[in-house]
Amino acid sequence: MSEPGAAAPKTITIRQGDEYRAKEGSIYIANDIFHENFSEAARILGEILRHSDCYLEDLDKKVIDFSQIDSGSLLGYPNNIIAFCAERGHGKTSAMVTFAKALQNLSEKGDEEKGSFWDTVLEKAKENGSKGTKEQDLAWMEKHSFHILTRIDPTTMGKNDSILRVMLVRMYSDFIDFAQKEERHKPWSGNRQDMRNKWIHLQTLFLWAQPELLLENLRNKTSYPHLRIHAAASCGGGGYYAHGVLSRDCYLHYAQPHLLNCSPEEIYNRYESLLKELDEERKDLYLAASSIFTLPYTYGREVLTADGAEPLCRQEEVLGWRVVSLNLGQDLFACAFLAGNDVKQQVSRTFFAWPGVLRTNEPALRHMLEKGISENHFHLNGSTQSFPITWVYLMNHPRRIYSYFQQKYFRENLRIKSYAGPMDDQMSWEERMYYAAWLRTIFVCKLCNDFSPFAKSSLAKSCGAWSCFSEFDNTLLRPKRQEKLYHVVERLRQRAARFPQPNGVPKCLDYAISAETHRNNDNEYRLLSGERVLLYGCFRAIYEGKFSPEEQDLFYLYLLLKQQFRSEIIQNNGQTGFRNFCNYQDRKDLQWSDHFPEYLGEARLMAVNAGEAESIQSLEMRITPKKSVPKLRKGIQTTDHFVAFAEWKQENDSKHLLPIPETLKKEPFTYRRAEDAARNFNAFYAVHFIKTPEDPCHDSGTCLVPIRNWAVRRDAKTQAIILRRAMACNRYLRYRIRAIDAATFEIGCRPETFATEFRYLRSDPPWSLDNTKPWFIEKGPTGCMQVTYHAGEDFLDLADGMRAIDEAICYLNLQRGDRIGHALALGVAPELHYKFKENQIWLPRQNLLDNLIWILYRCRAWGITLSAEYQMQLERTVRQLLREIYPRELSESPNAGYYYYESWKLRGDSPGIYRGAGGPNPVRETAANIFLCDRIATGKNYWYYAINRRDWGMGKLSGARQEENILRFLYAYHFDAEVRRKGDESVYWEITKPYICLMHEIQDRMIERIEKFGIAIECNPSSNVLIGTFHRYEFHPIFRFNHYGLRFLESEPHMPQLKVSVNTDDQGVFDTSLEFEYALLMSSLQRRTDDVGRRLFSDDEILAYLNHLRDMGNEQAFRPKLPARMR
Repeated sequence: MSEPGAAAPKTITIRQGDEYRAKEGSIYIANDIFHENFSEAARILGEILRHSDCYLEDLDKKVIDFSQIDSGSLLGYPNNIIAFCAERGHGKTSAMVTFAKALQNLSEKGDEEKGSFWDTVLEKAKENGSKGTKEQDLAWMEKHSFHILTRIDPTTMGKNDSILRVMLVRMYSDFIDFAQKEERHKPWSGNRQDMRNKWIHLQTLFLWAQPELLLENLRNKTSYPHLRIHAAASCGGGGYYAHGVLSRDCYLHYAQPHLLNCSPEEIYNRYESLLKELDEERKDLYLAASSIFTLPYTYGREVLTADGAEPLCRQEEVLGWRVVSLNLGQDLFACAFLAGNDVKQQVSRTFFAWPGVLRTNEPALRHMLEKGISENHFHLNGSTQSFPITWVYLMNHPRRIYSYFQQKYFRENLRIKSYAGPMDDQMSWEERMYYAAWLRTIFVCKLCNDFSPFAKSSLAKSCGAWSCFSEFDNTLLRPKRQEKLYHVVERLRQRAARFPQPNGVPKCLDYAISAETHRNNDNEYRLLSGERVLLYGCFRAIYEGKFSPEEQDLFYLYLLLKQQFRSEIIQNNGQTGFRNFCNYQDRKDLQWSDHFPEYLGEARLMAVNAGEAESIQSLEMRITPKKSVPKLRKGIQTTDHFVAFAEWKQENDSKHLLPIPETLKKEPFTYRRAEDAARNFNAFYAVHFIKTPEDPCHDSGTCLVPIRNWAVRRDAKTQAIILRRAMACNRYLRYRIRAIDAATFEIGCRPETFATEFRYLRSDPPWSLDNTKPWFIEKGPTGCMQVTYHAGEDFLDLADGMRAIDEAICYLNLQRGDRIGHALALGVAPELHYKFKENQIWLPRQNLLDNLIWILYRCRAWGITLSAEYQMQLERTVRQLLREIYPRELSESPNAGYYYYESWKLRGDSPGIYRGAGGPNPVRETAANIFLCDRIATGKNYWYYAINRRDWGMGKLSGARQEENILRFLYAYHFDAEVRRKGDESVYWEITKPYICLMHEIQDRMIERIEKFGIAIECNPSSNVLIGTFHRYEFHPIFRFNHYGLRFLESEPHMPQLKVSVNTDDQGVFDTSLEFEYALLMSSLQRRTDDVGRRLFSDDEILAYLNHLRDMGNEQAFRPKLPARMR
C-alpha cells in the first residue's frame, strides 16, 4: 500500500513473446509509465501547431513567389521536432509509435480517459498564454490531421543509405499514393468497375491461362522475337505470349468461358484496356516495356499498405481482397507490392515471416481483439497453411512427387475448367511439378548469383537461367531428367539453413531459406519465408530490369504452375456443398504428415502457436478419435510436443546454441505437469466422431448391413468406450480433452447415429461418483465431456437441416452451454436459398417424408398455423409417401402419420432395443430389452444410455415405447431392407411461395426455442460463405442470430438474440484467420447502406457489436470441469 499523498504507482505491461518488440499502447492511460512523457510531448505539439498556423496565416496574407523563399526567411519558424531521448532498451520506440498513432486518431471520438488527458495538457497551455477555452483549444487541435510515415527498419538500410533521403522518398511516395487514391475514389461506382476489370485481367493472366501453352511457346522461342502483341495470332504455337503480354486471341480463349455476358468484341475491348493499363503502370515503375508483372504490384498498391516490415490489408478493401486472394493467394500480391515499393524507395527487405493471412490496418479492431478472443471451432489437421507447406515439401522432396499424385484423392481435378481444345492439353500433375521444382532451383540460384549446384551437369561452362531450363526441357528420357532434378535439389539443401527439432537433430525445411533468412525470420511463420524471399527477389529483379525477357517468361511459367496446383488445395472452385469441401480437405496433409515429422511440426507451430499473435485465449482443437488408448495419447502428445518445444525455444531465446532438455526430446508433459498443462496452456482438444453416409440400397432384397449406418454406429461405440477408458486411466488426457463433437457428412448420417455415445460420454463417469477412490477427484478433472455438434451445415432442404438441429437437441440431450456448429439452415434467408436452388430440389423419398411429418407435427406443437388448404396438401403427400415406402398394414392405418411421428421421436434410442419389434409381440420384446438396459447396466455403463431418458418437449417417450404400431414403424425404418431401398429413391419437390413463408416461420420458432435452451451457435463466416448458398458475407446468418445494438436490423422489438461465436473452421482449406473473420464481418457491415446510399451503421456501432461477439465467444469456451474441491 502506498503512503498517503504519494504518487500513484506506474504500470508497465510486458506481454510474453513480445519482450523485444515495440509495443503500441495508449497515451491516455494515467498510470502508464510514459504518461508524463506523453503529456509533455502533447504540450510541445500544441506550441508547434500554433506557430505553424501563424506562419501559414502570414503566407496567406501575402502574394509570395515560393521559388524566391530562401532558408533565411524560415529562421523565424521555431523547431518542430519532438525528441524522445533515453538509453537503449528503455522504450523510445514504443513511446514514439504510441504517440504517433494517437496523433493519427486525434480527430476520432474518444472516451473519458482521452478527455481527461487533453484537459490536463490544455490547462498547461492556458498557463503558457493560450487565449481560448479548453473546449475551443481541443476543437482547434482536432481539426488538424496527421499523416504517419511507415516505420523505417534499420535492417533495410545499406551502409551508404541516408536516413534523410529515405524519409524524403517515403514522403514523396506517400504523397503520390494519396493523390492517386483520391483520383481513384472520386466516382465510387467507377472505381468498383475498374477493380472488377483488373480482377478479370488478373484471373485471365494468372489463373485461367494454361502453363502448357506457355511452355510450348518457350520451346519455339526461335520465332519468339518476331511476334507482335497486337497481331491477331492464333492460340497455338508462338502466338500465345509475346513481349510479356498474353496475345489477344489467347486472352479471348481463356476469358470468354467466364464472361458469358460479353461478346468476343467486348472482350477484345477489355484486352485493349489491359494493354493501356500495362503501359501506364510501366511508367509508374520506370520499366522499359509493358509487363504483366506490374498488375500484381498495382493491385497490391491499391489494397495493401505496410506497417514497418509487415504488409497489411486496407480495411475498406477487405471484401474485394478476400475474393482475389482466395483465388490467387496473398503472397503473389504482397511480395510484388513490397518489391515495387522497395525499388521506388531504394531500400532492401529482410523480414518475410509475416502471418499466413494478412492482418488489416484497422487499429480499433486490432485493439479490441487484443483483449482476448476464443477460437471455438478449429479442426486441427485443416487449420494450418496447407498449401504453402505442401508446396515447399514437394519442391524440396521431388522424389515424392510421383507417389503424392498417385493417391486416390488426385484422380480428378477439383477446379472445373469450362474451356477445351487442342491448346488445352494438360501434362500430368507429376510432369507439371517436376517443371516447377526445376524452375524453382533455377531462380534460387539466380537470385544468389550462384549456379554451382548445376556444376556437374553440362552447364558447367555456361550456367544461366535459360540454359539450365533448356537442358532440363531437352532431356527426353524422364528418369534422367528427374535424376538431374534430384541432384540439384540435394546440393541446394546441403547449403541451406537447418531448423532445430525436438529430437535434437536439425533439419533442412526449405533450401530457399538461407542462414541469414532464418536469423531474420525465426518465428512461427518461418517456413513461409523461403518462398516469399523467392517471389520478392524475382519481382524486384523484374522491376529493376535485371531479368532478361526469357527469365521473365520462366518466372511466369513458374507462377502458372504454382497457381494451378494451389487451386487443387485451396477451395476456390465456386462449388457449394460439403462434399466439395471434403474433396479439398482430404488433400490437406497427404504424405508429409506421416513421413516427414519436421513439416508436421511446422504445421502445428503455425496452427497453435500462431494463435498467441492473434490474442487467442482459448483454442478448441478438433481431432478424430482413435482405436486404442495409446494411439489417442500419442496423437495428442505429438502436437503438445511441438508446441512445448516452440515455447521452450522462445522462452530461452536459444539462437540454436543451448542444448535441448532430455525431457523435451521424449515428451512435452509428464503426469506431474498435467495440472500446469490444463491451467496454463490455452489450447485443448475436442474429439469429433466422423459422420459417414452409407451407400443407398438400389436393389431389392436384403441389404448388406443389418441397420441404418451400422458401420458408423459400430465404430462410434468402440471409439466412445475407448475414449471413456482413456479418460479413466490417464489423468493427462482428462486435462487435455474437454469436449466431443461429430463432423463431416450430414446428409445420410443423422444425429440419431451418435445419440447413445453422446449421452454416455457427457454423463458423470463412474469414477467421479466413487468415494472409494478419492484420488481421481483430488488429482484431476471429472472427465465429464462437454458437447458440440455439427448440424444444419449441409442439407438437401431447409426443413432437412432444421430437423437435423432439432434431432441433435433432442436425441443428444444438448444442455445450456452446449453448442451447435454452423446451423446455416436455421438462419439463411429462405427466399435467397431457394432462389439459388431455382425453387426445386431433389431428395430421397425417406427424407421428404421425414421432413413433411416433422413440419406438420412441429407446427402443431409450436403454435404455427397452416392454412387448411395447404395443410391438406401436405397431408396428402405424406399419405402417398407412406404408401410408397412402408408396408400396407402400416401405411393404411388411419393414424399412420401420428404413429410415424411418434416413431421418429424414438430414433434417439439405440436400434438394438427394437430388434425384436418385428416379431409377433413387439411391445413385450421391447420392454424386455429396456429392462435389461435398466437393470443389467450397473454403474451407468454404455447400455444405460441406450435409451433417451429426456423428452425435450416431445411428450413422454415411455408411452410411445408401449404402442405396437409405433414400434413396428420404428423397426421397419431401422431393419427393413425393402423400406430402405424404396426410401433411397430420389423424388422431385417443387418449392412454392407458401412453403418459403412456412420455412421462415419455423426458423423463427426454432431460434426462440434454442434461445430458451441456452444453446450457442458456432459461426464460421468464410467456411459458410463457401459451402452455403448465400455467397456474400452480408447475408450471413450470424446477423439474424444476433444483431445486438445494430438498430436497423431490429425489425421486431422482441426478436431473440442467440449466443454466437466467430470461428474459422478449417483455416488451411479456406485460407483465413480468426482476426480476418472479424475484419470480414466488419467490412460487410460497413458496406450496408440504405435506399439513398447512406451507411446504416457507424464504426462505433460496428465495433460495439463485434466486441459483443468477442465477449460471447469467450463465454462459450469450454473450461475444464474440475471437482468442487479443486476450483
